[in-house]
Amino acid sequence: MTQNKCTEIPELMQVQIPALHQAIERNRYYLGELSKHYINRSKAETDFSEKHLQYWGEIFKALFCTYKCHKKDKCKTSKRYHGIAKMFHSEVDEFGIDAILEGGNETEAIFTKFRDLTST
Repeated sequence: MTQNKCTEIPELMQVQIPALHQAIERNRYYLGELSKHYINRSKAETDFSEKHLQYWGEIFKALFCTYKCHKKDKCKTSKRYHGIAKMFHSEVDEFGIDAILEGGNETEAIFTKFRDLTST
């Protein structure tokens, strides 16, 4: 039987929150490099929320639900995200899902690819 409601939200949040903090810090650094000025965390959070959070969250959920969640085979949400996650299959093979979900440089490459794909 396939689940309608996700019971693994706590596990997703446990992985997603630290990665989100890293993504905001990376955004703060990037904004500072562009402007040649110090960017405080609040400004970086606002910029990230307005410009990146929606696609970042969708990709993160897609990758987590498709590759990491131990209930993925019985979950409708996982099946819904399979198409998004499939776009990043080669990156998952190259870097590994754990490295991507931990928010390293691999994650930034994936989000940049998605942003480029969705902005055309």
